Amino acid sequence: MDLPAPEPLDLHASPSRTNSSVIVKAGYLLRNASISENTLHLTGDVNATSTVELISAPPGCCSDVLYDGNRLQNISNTNGRVSGVVPDYGYHAGSVLYRGHFTAKGEEKSLYLSTQGGYAYGHSVWLDSTYLGSWQGNPAIQNYNQTLQFPQSLQGDEHYVLTILIDNLGLDLNFELNTNTMKSPRGLLDYDLSGHNSWKITGNLGGEQYREHSRGPLNKGSTFVERQGYHLSGALNSTKAEWQTRTPQEGLSAAGVGLFATTFSLDYPQGYDIPTSVVQ
Repeated sequence: MDLPAPEPLDLHASPSRTNSSVIVKAGYLLRNASISENTLHLTGDVNATSTVELISAPPGCCSDVLYDGNRLQNISNTNGRVSGVVPDYGYHAGSVLYRGHFTAKGEEKSLYLSTQGGYAYGHSVWLDSTYLGSWQGNPAIQNYNQTLQFPQSLQGDEHYVLTILIDNLGLDLNFELNTNTMKSPRGLLDYDLSGHNSWKITGNLGGEQYREHSRGPLNKGSTFVERQGYHLSGALNSTKAEWQTRTPQEGLSAAGVGLFATTFSLDYPQGYDIPTSVVQ
């Protein structure tokens, strides 16, 4: 991993890697690395509990390693090679839900968000069941900063839940030299709700231990209907779901997420492989 180049470039790229990079044996994906105060800071993803080992670094570099802001577990330093363990938090495809539980102080007025989901993505935000607003997306924009005002003052010592639904429209290709755009993160990058910093995240049901094996985990999202399997074949006949008859043109009466499902028969000759598209 290249370390950040000096300003004004300040990118994770260096013409010469001598004393300007680290060699790390790590997990599923490393995004970037930096060094400060004898600590190596790594950001990346893991898809299982993984051992992270610092194999090579600039002389006198590092006595400690942080991965996504957390110190490695069971850390050791043998012959200058620092290693430790990152637990398995899972990775998810499709939409992602963030829920922030907090007890209000009565002074909170707004929520600042910085999200990223790829070109033309969007996000929506609720406080409890009150819709706060959305970023509806733009084909030329893949990240967005937004400040949403609370409709009324929050009551001190009352419990509230923030819900943020974010699209994930896939990762970028590495189309520019030395920019590592394929490592651009997705999801909630930053936020500001004074004095509150605890989140729970929801993606596809089961993470890597997903339950629906015919299609796999890709393109599965975090919404209720997906996690309940109502988008799968046979769901219209499910006794668990309460379906309403409606045309897609009617849409939804309020901000939220809806699933429209129908059935139809195909009369294709047996043995033919015929490309088919559905237009709505």
